[in-house]
Amino acid sequence: MINTLLRVTIISVALSVAIKFGAPLLEIPANNTTATIGVLLPVLLIAIVLGWQQNKQNAAAAHLEKSIEIED
Repeated sequence: MINTLLRVTIISVALSVAIKFGAPLLEIPANNTTATIGVLLPVLLIAIVLGWQQNKQNAAAAHLEKSIEIED
């Protein structure tokens, strides 16, 4: 549990530092399209990751179910 919290904290700090010092170097235009992408991209990325994990869990459960049926 502490290992996970430490990992999340380190990633969060690294991302914050990268945004603070790296973002001004990118020269991103300030317009509606850029703002929309900035708001929607994190949500879409999280949805993709969660969907992928759910798919892996369903595949593992189906494999386990088949293993149990074969043993019976």
